[in-house]
Formats: sequence, structure tokens, C-alpha cells
Amino acid sequence: TAFAIAMAVVGVLSIGLVSLFLPRLKRLIAHEAETAHRDAEMAGAFVDVLSSSVDAAKSGEFTPIEAQDFGRDDLNAARASFNELIAAFSQAIEQTVDFLQRVAKKDLTARLDWELSGRYAELQHHSNTLAESLSEVMVQVGASSQKLSARSDALAQASDQLSKRSADQAETLRDTNASVSDFRASAGT
Repeated sequence: TAFAIAMAVVGVLSIGLVSLFLPRLKRLIAHEAETAHRDAEMAGAFVDVLSSSVDAAKSGEFTPIEAQDFGRDDLNAARASFNELIAAFSQAIEQTVDFLQRVAKKDLTARLDWELSGRYAELQHHSNTLAESLSEVMVQVGASSQKLSARSDALAQASDQLSKRSADQAETLRDTNASVSDFRASAGT
């Protein structure tokens, strides 16, 4: 029958096509497996480096991930983003430490001046407000100190004048007493 012959021809052709494409398919599968293995190794290396950098950041060391190629665009982009994050942390920490050192050295003109937003902007605002408040307090303390010094000087002058008057009155009293004694002595004779 023609159908049986057609089926036999299709079977032979199928076996021929499969045997023709099977080695190619095996190479493609092997290549994909090798690529998946390499990608897994690169992803593992990236996770190791990232974990190490995060641990360092937790202890206050903000070091970027070295510019190594992880063989995948997504991993290289993640490394670049992480390094930008580390740079922002570093900048905020360094400038805050510099600001606090200046304030500790009584430089109340110190201010944080950066182009960061979010919580960084809050840190900047509150730090600058702290320096401004300290400066205002110091001005008020200085003014109060000047007033106290002026009042203390006035009190010292008044005390000196009172002391001089007391000395003058004591001398007048001595003179009066001497005069009275002289008068008595001359009256009694």
C-alpha cells in the first residue's frame, strides 16, 4: 500500500534527520550546560565578594568591589550600583566626621554641604541645625557674660566707694573724738 510506503519513507527520513541533528543538538546542550556552569561560578564569586564588602561595611570599612569582570552584564551592573552606594556612605561618613571634628574644636561655623537626599538630607539638616543652635547659645552666653562682667565692675566700684566713705567717716569720727577730747581737757582745766 502507498500509505505503508509513505510511512516507511517518513520513518527513514526521520531517522536520517534525527541522526543528522542529534550531534548538533548534543553540542548545543553541552554549550548551554557549560554556560550555565560558568554563570553559576561567576554568580558565586560575585556573592562572595559582595558578602565580604557588606561585612566590611558593617564594621565601618566602606570599600568598593574591585573592578573585576564577572562575565555577565547584570552582575557587573550590580557591582557598579553597589560601589555607588558605598561611595555615598563613605562621603556621608567622612563629611559628618569632619563636621563633628570642627564643632568639637569650637568651630561653630562648620556645616554639612552635600547633594544627597533622603536620610542623608535629614542628617545634614539636623547637624547644621545643631551647629546653628550651639552658635546661638554661645552668643547668648557671651552677651550674658558681658552683662555680668559690667555688673560685677559696677558692684566693685560701689564697694570701693562705700569703703572709701567708711574710711572717711572713720577718720572724721576720730577727728571729732580728738576734738571733743581736746575740748574736755581744756574745759576741765
